[in-house]
Formats: sequence, C-alpha cells, structure tokens
Amino acid sequence: MKVVLGHYPAYSSGKHAILETSTLHQMRKILEPIFKRYGVDVYLAGHEHHYERSKPLQGVHHIVSGAAGRLHDEVLEEAPHPREVLAKRFHFMAFEIMPNGLAFKAIDKDGLVFDQGFIHRHDTKQAKPLMAVQLFIWRMLQAFLDFTRQLVRWLEALLGQRKTGVSFSGAQ
Repeated sequence: MKVVLGHYPAYSSGKHAILETSTLHQMRKILEPIFKRYGVDVYLAGHEHHYERSKPLQGVHHIVSGAAGRLHDEVLEEAPHPREVLAKRFHFMAFEIMPNGLAFKAIDKDGLVFDQGFIHRHDTKQAKPLMAVQLFIWRMLQAFLDFTRQLVRWLEALLGQRKTGVSFSGAQ
C-alpha cells in the first residue's frame, strides 16, 4: 500500500481550491506523473477545512481531511472533479493497514462514522520499488495515526467521555 501525505490537496472543492486554482493545477502536473510512476494508491491531504473523498483519479484515491479544528462554508457543491463524498463537519480519520489495502473511517465529533471504505492496493509488480520513500511514507502515516489517537483522547476529555465507541472490529 502506497500512501502519500501532503498538506495541500491536489483535488478539492474547498475555499482554497477556489482561490488557488492555478497552484493546484501546477501541483497536479508535478505530482500525477510521480504517483503513476511509483504506483501510489492514496494521496491524503489537509489544508481545506472539510472532508472530501474523490473517485479514483488516474488510479489514485484523493482524501482531504482538514476539519478537526475549523470549518469553512465556502465549498463547491458541484465538484470540479469526480467526487464520492463531501462533508462539512468536524471530524478525524482512522486507518487500518492490511496486506491487500487500507481500511478507513471518517468519524465526526459525536463519534458517528459518516464515511468508510476499503482501498485496494495497486499491483506491486507494476510499481517501481522506492524503499526509502516507502519507509518515509510509512513513518509519516504512523505519525499521523499517533496524532489522530491523541486527538481522540483530547476530544474524549473535552466531551467528558471515556470511549468514542468506534472500532474496526465492530466491538463497542
């Protein structure tokens, strides 16, 4: 499973995408050939203050998750790209890496799962090996997951709850 983490989304329907169209276009021109060359499965970004998941674009799933602390109302209802989900709500994400892909959940401040799914990994025989980059991406994903765990603890303390009730196994 190849996941790239970045601050700016390559595709977005949010405020910054509206204001920074040429910047995102230039970024896509640089990133998309790299994603294709190395078989990237997922590009996870923030910057925008909403949740958005695209349909696969050139084989890459794009997820924007940036609404843990602030929301923006300026979001295009008609996406400039194929989109699966758009949500303007406070949230965080949980991931589970599996041998054949990545399970994900988008969870709102009340602990409700409003988006979830499974992204299958590309055929690794087609992708060129990049062990150092893969290790870096793995470490970044682990740091992101650690941050998400800390965010959950903070939200639980803030809301006075001991447990969000969210798990991948379905056990509460």
